[in-house]
Amino acid sequence: MKSHRLRFRETIISWLVVYPLITLLLWLLNPVITAWPLPAKTFLLTVLVVPIMSFWALPMAFRGCERIEEKYFRGNAPC
Repeated sequence: MKSHRLRFRETIISWLVVYPLITLLLWLLNPVITAWPLPAKTFLLTVLVVPIMSFWALPMAFRGCERIEEKYFRGNAPC
């Protein structure tokens, strides 16, 4: 079972990746999807966000955090 600190850390990292990604995609797609109904917009956004998050963004973010922890905390992360 994961500790509460680790779960909290993963939640914060995930949010720090999800929010900018969704904001960027909405900004880029807005001219095309403005007139679409909300369920269609949501469907398109999730079809794009979930694979990007699963296969690229989150693994990269977690690796980056691990490197920072190893460099500055020598494996003893403050969280």
